[in-house]
Amino acid sequence: RNSVGCLLVFDISQRPTFERIHSWQQEVLDYVKPNPMIFMLVGHKCDLDVRREVTTLEAEALAKKLNMVGYLEVSSKDNTNVSLAFQTLAQGIYNQFQKRRISIRDGWYGFTVGAPVQPKPPQTKESGCQCG
Repeated sequence: RNSVGCLLVFDISQRPTFERIHSWQQEVLDYVKPNPMIFMLVGHKCDLDVRREVTTLEAEALAKKLNMVGYLEVSSKDNTNVSLAFQTLAQGIYNQFQKRRISIRDGWYGFTVGAPVQPKPPQTKESGCQCG
């Protein structure tokens, strides 16, 4: 629930995974309401281009239709665009923050500037520590 970005990933060699993207997006939106969510569409297994069942143009059109920050094809097998997918999503989130479409609110950690850190106090023998 405390997220603001989501990579929706489908297998370019398995059309049924692509056909489920809209329902997956809706499921995420229903789960995070009323908080905003920024999506990016990712076609996985681009190293299997010979088995492709979903074209790049189809995926780009769907990403645009569903108001996502973009579409990118990746392969974890040969590390193609994996880091770029996360960087692109992070940039999309930042852009929406700059446009004031995402705001920082108390009690919601979907988007924060620095995570709140509460260090544990060191234990001593007086506090029951059994260490040497």
